[in-house]
Amino acid sequence: VILITQLRMQKKLHFFHQLQGADLLSIRIQEDDFDPGLIYNLVGKDRKDIGAKVAFTGLVKDFFELDEVTSLYIEHYHSMAKTQLKNICQAALERWQIKEIHLVHRVGLLKPGDNIVNLVLASHNRNDVFQGGTFIMDYLKSDAPFWKKEFNRKGSAWVNQSLDDIQKMDSW
Repeated sequence: VILITQLRMQKKLHFFHQLQGADLLSIRIQEDDFDPGLIYNLVGKDRKDIGAKVAFTGLVKDFFELDEVTSLYIEHYHSMAKTQLKNICQAALERWQIKEIHLVHRVGLLKPGDNIVNLVLASHNRNDVFQGGTFIMDYLKSDAPFWKKEFNRKGSAWVNQSLDDIQKMDSW
């Protein structure tokens, strides 16, 4: 038990150093859960040029339309997904005065209430982090190669891209 705890701490400390370094952009795709509070607290730590931080954490819902969801499987093509997430975040960095972007997206089998995605942005002002965060999430929902398969009592089905998500992305 002590060894497992030490390994988990080393993993968190590695992520901590990654966030504290000169990295302006950090993107992770992983099966393991994450701690949104830890990530939020590490973003902008010890910086004096940050005036605003915004965090978004997406969770697995227990419903889709009228059906109860028992689990969700998220599939991805790793190198393509990481490249596309980087491109989306880079576009936000070029458009707004954002100092840091940290994005974690989970894949694999998840259950209702599990974390799926965590996005934390830091900037001089609130408008840039609110706008940048909305932009990133709108593009992530429609333009990143993640595929969701929902399971319920009746069986399973792949989730189709919604017209609403496409319209939000196109509005930018």
